[in-house]
Amino acid sequence: MDWSDLPIGRLIIAFLLAAVIATFALAFAISGGGGTSAPSGAPATPATLEPPGARIARTQGCFTCHSTTGERIVGPSWKGIFGQQVTLSDGSTVTVDEAYIRESVLNPTAKVVEGFTPVMPSFQGILSDQDITAIIDYIKSLQ
Repeated sequence: MDWSDLPIGRLIIAFLLAAVIATFALAFAISGGGGTSAPSGAPATPATLEPPGARIARTQGCFTCHSTTGERIVGPSWKGIFGQQVTLSDGSTVTVDEAYIRESVLNPTAKVVEGFTPVMPSFQGILSDQDITAIIDYIKSLQ
């Protein structure tokens, strides 16, 4: 006779199963739910795997207004925007390249994308050139 056919065997199996489930539930709760808390539109990536540009953008609040999913929030989504032509509020067009992004970070009201309100603050004196380059590299990766 197999011991699992006995009432005590079933009780042991049930106890072990409950212990395993409780262990996973406790680990999930202690880890904060299994991932980092991210604002709407932000990538849900563990901080250790997060690209430098994404980390900088997250800590500076960029994902409050810019999504990485194509979703329109307060500002244009970063998904697939690098290299694209965008129409500005004055009717002119510009290619979203390194120079345009850098200018937009430092002087956001200089060239506002059509359909968006110029509410972005300047990051002049807040972000270093290296930080801005990291954000640009991150935006490039979102193709």
